[in-house]
Amino acid sequence: MTARRFLAIAGMLVLTAPAAGAQSWRTFTAQRALGREDSLRVVVSYGLGKFLLRAAEPAALYSIDMRYDADVFRVEKTYDAASHTLRVGADSATAVRFNLSAKNFRGSNSHGRAESGTMTLYLARGVPLDLTVQLGIATADLDFGELWVDRAKIEAAMGAAAISFPTPNVHPMRELIVDAAFGGLSIDHLGNARARHVRIEAALGGGEIDLRGEWTGEMTIEVSSVLGGFNISAPTDVGVRVNSTMRLAGMGLKGFTKRGDAYYSPNYDAAKRKVIIIAVATLGGYDVRWVAP
Repeated sequence: MTARRFLAIAGMLVLTAPAAGAQSWRTFTAQRALGREDSLRVVVSYGLGKFLLRAAEPAALYSIDMRYDADVFRVEKTYDAASHTLRVGADSATAVRFNLSAKNFRGSNSHGRAESGTMTLYLARGVPLDLTVQLGIATADLDFGELWVDRAKIEAAMGAAAISFPTPNVHPMRELIVDAAFGGLSIDHLGNARARHVRIEAALGGGEIDLRGEWTGEMTIEVSSVLGGFNISAPTDVGVRVNSTMRLAGMGLKGFTKRGDAYYSPNYDAAKRKVIIIAVATLGGYDVRWVAP
């Protein structure tokens, strides 16, 4: 369960605090030219700061820009050319030095203003991506525009996460998994992912799920929330079926009719594309809203 995973991470983070006032800011850059790669597997582990993901320049397989506190982080970056696997982030030995006190989340510049590290990862266009992102106490902005994402698993332990698909995926995604705790989550134009199966888990957060985009057929979304809820925006030409399990929670389904154990939108039977929402909520709820395609 998401909340249990966060508590396990939090327990690790509080073991040792870095020395007060000890900051040594450095930059790290790396890149690799695009060759004949027919796939790219990426594993990101980023504990603290701001993480951004974007499409790379056309000639690049990947590029990395990072600004970090060397007294807290040790940067890790490896690329295995045989398996086409990139691993980048901060190693676990460094992660245990974090402390949950807010003053230790950031360094301070000479003017006393808080600042935090950043990592921007640029990935190849036109290459199928298998992406795993593991975030600790970090905010994330993942823009999958112009990318070909075959599979993605995104875990955010604490911090807001924004995921967007501004352009249609080259091919339908096999799977999208998002696991977020203690922070808001927004997914914009999820329809452009063209994913057949989406699984979302959230604890002490919730947020927005926008289903607009270019996709056909049927999409299944499993969404589970604890102490939080989601506003789900569905295009008016999409048929929506909802199977829900609510525990001290509610579901906003204006205009839907119940058939058996499920709720159906008025246009469900005639719609050329459909979404099946399997919703579970504890102390929260969901609201399905209609928007222009």
